[in-house]
Amino acid sequence: MAVELDFNTLAGTYNYTLISTNATTTIKSLPGVFAGVYVTNAGTSWAATVYDSLTGSGTVVLVQATLALGNYTPVSGCGIITQIGLTIVTSGTTAGTLLILWR
Repeated sequence: MAVELDFNTLAGTYNYTLISTNATTTIKSLPGVFAGVYVTNAGTSWAATVYDSLTGSGTVVLVQATLALGNYTPVSGCGIITQIGLTIVTSGTTAGTLLILWR
């Protein structure tokens, strides 16, 4: 229950982006805050890496190697401050759906 409460609290104060393809997705092209990722569909052998970057390389913020349905990976405290931007790289056999919390 604590995870649901934490997610609902964060969802009300952060922007969110849904990702449902195997791709490199730049969510924010300026400094910001990464707050967490929630898996709404796990896909098949699907993985995600979060970068403080405008491309799919550079400083790694989070590696989510195994995505499971309902898995919520919050960031402690006030989130992770990104200095450059926020880019998510997803890959795997079949894409699922991620909800990325950010500001």
